[in-house]
Amino acid sequence: MTDMEKTSSENLPYMPVLLGLMALAGLIVAVSTVFDTPQPDYEGTAVAFVNEAPIPETGYLRALSMLEQDKRGPITDADRTRILDLLIEEELLIQRADEINLIGIDSSVRKSLTNAMIQFIISENGDTEITEDILNSHFLNNLDYFTPSKQIWVKRIYVRGARDDAEQRLQEIRTALQQGENFDTVASRLGDEIFPEVPDSLLPPAKLQAYLGPALTQTVISLSEGAITNAIRVGSGWHFLYLVQQRKGVVPEFEDIRDQVENDYLRKVEEKALRDYLDWLRERADIDQTASQLQPADF
Repeated sequence: MTDMEKTSSENLPYMPVLLGLMALAGLIVAVSTVFDTPQPDYEGTAVAFVNEAPIPETGYLRALSMLEQDKRGPITDADRTRILDLLIEEELLIQRADEINLIGIDSSVRKSLTNAMIQFIISENGDTEITEDILNSHFLNNLDYFTPSKQIWVKRIYVRGARDDAEQRLQEIRTALQQGENFDTVASRLGDEIFPEVPDSLLPPAKLQAYLGPALTQTVISLSEGAITNAIRVGSGWHFLYLVQQRKGVVPEFEDIRDQVENDYLRKVEEKALRDYLDWLRERADIDQTASQLQPADF
């Protein structure tokens, strides 16, 4: 082994990582195969051709730059040769993947390629204009989204439906509550245990639903503060609900959540860019959905 080869070998432990990065870039190049669009004629400088497919000088120089940032010591001729070999082998693998229709037979490749394509579409909008007026307008047009949900404090009395004396117990609870007996006292004296217990505090509806379920949560949301429901049969038992307190969400000041507003604005811009691109692809594609009308087979 020559001194140059030794130097190259000692300084290339990072090559698997570099090859992985190049392979990801190759996925984006291979996107044209997915949509069956011809590659445009290459007009730049190529450092090599693989089955007439050019390896652009820009990609080669970019790989050298990556290597230079990671390597200890100057770039050698052996490094340059190895980088070019990696790019050639990458192109050979991409062409072989196309040849055997790897995109069509390997779901992991399809997923990686789809993600790469989405990132490519989003990156095309990297120069999105953002001004204070735009963000203020986005904030005002989406106040419901940026305003915290209201907080609800609710208590419950539960009676198991399987009790032999369930009807009698329900009537005793109704009478006690109508006579003004303390709700907690009635719950302790006549109610059954149920888990999980509703926390004795204000909760947003989304968290409250984890304790009450969707049906009872919707009922509570419609109540006025201080209201107590009659017995409601849900699941395996009966529920009396008491809305102790509710606190409406307060609209925050724009300056306090500016970063959140900007992130949400950029997210929606990216979503729209992706949606527009997909709509464009649909318009130019020949899509036959006849198969979707077939009835599922009986097994």
